[in-house]
Amino acid sequence: KCISAFALTYPLKLVTDIQENRRGFQQRTYDGLDVTDQGWELRSLMEFRALQRSVVTRMFFVLFLKQSLQMNLQITLYNAARVERMGRWGNHDWLQFASILGLMATTLSELVDAAILGRAFFQTRKVVIQKVSEITDEEIYARPAQTNTNGDFNLKETYTGSDLKEWYWAIKQSFIKMLILVSVSVFMIVYAVCKFGFSIWCPSGLWQFQDGCLDPMPDSYNC
Repeated sequence: KCISAFALTYPLKLVTDIQENRRGFQQRTYDGLDVTDQGWELRSLMEFRALQRSVVTRMFFVLFLKQSLQMNLQITLYNAARVERMGRWGNHDWLQFASILGLMATTLSELVDAAILGRAFFQTRKVVIQKVSEITDEEIYARPAQTNTNGDFNLKETYTGSDLKEWYWAIKQSFIKMLILVSVSVFMIVYAVCKFGFSIWCPSGLWQFQDGCLDPMPDSYNC
């Protein structure tokens, strides 16, 4: 996976284009259907919401399930294997180091994507918050000429201020969920790295957050 891959940069460019040029819904004119500025705030929120849904779902599976949980499990099993060998280094220990470093590199790319998406959220909020704050719930906001040409979403015939606010709160809630997901994942990854480092430093090869280095396993212990 590459940082700033096409799946992230193209939707962000589309959202930026809508915001900078105020490309709203299609309206019927004398020359036929034409894109106007009516509803450009809502259209940018729709496109950004689709991007959020894709990225946050990927982060749940990759950053949380794969990176944080797998790294913790892998380090725990590695420490248990070293204890079983009485702390002696094996021939394949370097493979464990390479695997953990690979997971950390992939984690970095996910964190960069989260930072890019977070910056895009604040930019989107900046350009739409005035309209969201001023419009009333019952006020007619936009009437798209076509209702089935917006990609993942089926457009309604009429949008009110309540619809605009609902889409804004949807992306805000999704942003908060992303922050929680990233925070929990980073905490678990940092804990896993600390556990890995301290377990190598401890004579027994075992380390716990509450008690620090644990007592060595007795020579007579037989599992």
